[in-house]
Amino acid sequence: MTGARQPHVLLVVENVALARDHRLQKQVSSLHGHGYRVTVICRSDPGNCHFAFVGDGEARIHAIRLAAQLGIPDWVSFPGWAGQDEAFTYLSTADLGLEPNMEDIVSPVKGMEYMAFGLPFVSFDLTETRALAGEAAAYARPGDVASFARLIDELLSDPARRAALGQAGQRLVTERVAWDRQEGAYLGVYQRLLGKPPAGAPAGAGAAAEAAELAGKGA
Repeated sequence: MTGARQPHVLLVVENVALARDHRLQKQVSSLHGHGYRVTVICRSDPGNCHFAFVGDGEARIHAIRLAAQLGIPDWVSFPGWAGQDEAFTYLSTADLGLEPNMEDIVSPVKGMEYMAFGLPFVSFDLTETRALAGEAAAYARPGDVASFARLIDELLSDPARRAALGQAGQRLVTERVAWDRQEGAYLGVYQRLLGKPPAGAPAGAGAAAEAAELAGKGA
């Protein structure tokens, strides 16, 4: 994470004993000393999952170095920018998606992609994210990284729930989000702004419709 928000590190360990190990505690203390918040969660079998952070950005190199410092490169990878075919491969073979967006009024593009591929995802409970995804995602309180991590752990251990969320997402895409469902509304906005009548309407229909609307409002 970059910007004014404090960077947060999530550590996944095998059991409580490891979480209390003095070497891990030393690493956690070191990270605290460098301004990081650290959350440690325990999984019964952390070795059965791998996290791929696809894409590029200013934090990628730092994230790679941090993964090496924490001794977790076997469980995370940062493949960088992916073309469409490679991105689709990741989306179609993943078990779970992550949407860490914290912009309350921004529709999450990653969420749309996850839903199209029937991929369940974890997100913060934000207005636009919930409006888009509905029952297709699991939601953590905004900014609560520990809760976000727990939801990841829960869903990785619950294939039935993941399947239900994925099916809900694909259904929403088919019924509401796909372009063929949105096309009319989007084009209608542009047509109204440009003063153009809908395709097939007689000349002047746009202006007539606008005049009628204004008349109806008493303008």
